[in-house]
Amino acid sequence: MRPGGRLLFGSGFWERPPTPEQAAAVGFEPASLSDLAGLVDLAVAAGFRPLYIQTANRDEWERFESGYLSDGEAWLHRHARVPGAVEVRARADTHRSEWLRGYRDVLGFAYLTLGRSA
Repeated sequence: MRPGGRLLFGSGFWERPPTPEQAAAVGFEPASLSDLAGLVDLAVAAGFRPLYIQTANRDEWERFESGYLSDGEAWLHRHARVPGAVEVRARADTHRSEWLRGYRDVLGFAYLTLGRSA
């Protein structure tokens, strides 16, 4: 990034400390991510200044997760008995369970607008 520039950085963070099972639901270990303060501290330690800090709220997460699942669910609704339907259904059921029973309200997502002095 050029001096005086800005960078939009998106990353996951823990809203609260996860259990090993909750972290595994998104393919992480509990120590893989920090909390929001720790994420901002990492950016500062890398030489950036946090110009703006935002996080995805629950409604945004639910729109994201539901959107991720919706194409497969719509396809299943129309093609429940075609080859591949069993695998699509299993993948959707697993993801939905991991989201709703695993990392919901545990995994957060931050958007950091970072700057570096000129």
